[in-house]
Amino acid sequence: MSIHRKFLAALALVFAFTIAAHAGPKEDIEAAMRARNWEQADELLQKTLAEHPRNSLAHYWRAQVMAQLGDLKLAREELDRAKRIDPSQKFASNPRVLAELEASIGLMAASQAAVIVASQPAISPAPPVLVQTTTAAPSNPSPNRGLLIGLVVAVGLLVSAALIYLPSRARRKALAELRNRSRDELNEAKHALEDAQEWSDGNTALSPEQKLGNYDRINKLKADLNEMIARLPAMTNFDAFDAVAYVVERCKDEAADIRGEEKPSLRKARSAEAAAQRQHEMYMEQAQRRVVPAGSYGNDSSMFTTAVLLNSMGNANLGHREAHAVPRPLFDDSPDLDSKRPDFGSGIDLGGTSAGDTSFGSTDTGGSSGGGDTSF
Repeated sequence: MSIHRKFLAALALVFAFTIAAHAGPKEDIEAAMRARNWEQADELLQKTLAEHPRNSLAHYWRAQVMAQLGDLKLAREELDRAKRIDPSQKFASNPRVLAELEASIGLMAASQAAVIVASQPAISPAPPVLVQTTTAAPSNPSPNRGLLIGLVVAVGLLVSAALIYLPSRARRKALAELRNRSRDELNEAKHALEDAQEWSDGNTALSPEQKLGNYDRINKLKADLNEMIARLPAMTNFDAFDAVAYVVERCKDEAADIRGEEKPSLRKARSAEAAAQRQHEMYMEQAQRRVVPAGSYGNDSSMFTTAVLLNSMGNANLGHREAHAVPRPLFDDSPDLDSKRPDFGSGIDLGGTSAGDTSFGSTDTGGSSGGGDTSF
């Protein structure tokens, strides 16, 4: 190999090592955010913004980090800076995450403001301060100032009273409605027992011992109903009303059993089981319609068809869970979940366009570059 070629190869090798050694902070910031290391991500973003203060994507990333750290004021400021630099909001590749971030910041800020107002103690106006001089008598503060202080105190008291009274009023109203509905259900169960008693007394096929046994059963159940009705005014916890539903169901089942009829609880369970079976059959029918015909994918068609069918059957068995599924938290790329801080939104947004200032980093793994150099 000639000396010229050896020199070019060495130069290319040195250039490659230089590029690898100076990859830029973008990948480090992404790794810190995905690992939920918000303090490290904030430190790297501060260094980046010190060099590139008009990079919209960097401001957007720091807004997400500040939201996770609980600094909502700084999160709002960073998000506003990103919008001012890039009004088209191309820095956000996922508009849903951006909208959820804005909503979360707004809700948490409003909640904190309400808690601060509610926790402020009543402030009485300070007594007037007498100022003596060598030429004038002591003077009182301006009446307008005292009126303004009194107005501020009155508004604060009204807001605090509203924050305390309105939730309590709504709770009392809900409890009153639940009491009335529970009383009606208990009385309905009592009528069912009385009808069963009348049916037992008039049934000539029953022996006197059977009628006496039914009478004792019904009287015991009616005593339980009367006791539950007497306890209703003292129930201040919503969970306590679960006992009402249990007593009502037991009384109706006993009344049906005395009359020789099917218990309502069994009929309800059978109806629910039939509904679940119909839903399962519907999912299976949909899964069969989604199966790809054999031969559509060459030699792998049978394997693909089997995979689709098994996936559809799994979705059918888990379909009833989807209505109660917990939303996926923001920044859930890492399994190491931080239980000390609440998550905002339902996803991490590391894409978008870095508009405004020159981009940070020399290797692009997130989105396209929209301003400055072409590497980000």
